[in-house]
Amino acid sequence: MKFLGIDVGTGGTRAVVVYTDGQVTASATVEHVPFASAQTGWAEDPRDWWRASMLAIRQVLANEKAEDIGAIGLSGQMHGAVLLNARDEVLRYSRVSNTRCFSIVTVDPNRRSMRW
Repeated sequence: MKFLGIDVGTGGTRAVVVYTDGQVTASATVEHVPFASAQTGWAEDPRDWWRASMLAIRQVLANEKAEDIGAIGLSGQMHGAVLLNARDEVLRYSRVSNTRCFSIVTVDPNRRSMRW
């Protein structure tokens, strides 16, 4: 049995196929488009994460049999919301927690609110 691992990171998406003993049989990385917002590092386009994920997955599965994949593991760097409309389309770029703009947000635990 093999596992498919997917990691959506800050600069790209990585996919890997491994045996249960940890031996890597395939790996691929697809870079993300640079940050899209006017302020560098403030927001990313979630559609690009999907694009990079699909390309990386296709690359690692090109020489694998789907029935050999017993499980899929997924990880990601972002702690931001991806907002969708009724047709599951992305509404706007997603702010991610590793950006400079989050340093200007303060949280008051007594009020359970945020100040910008």
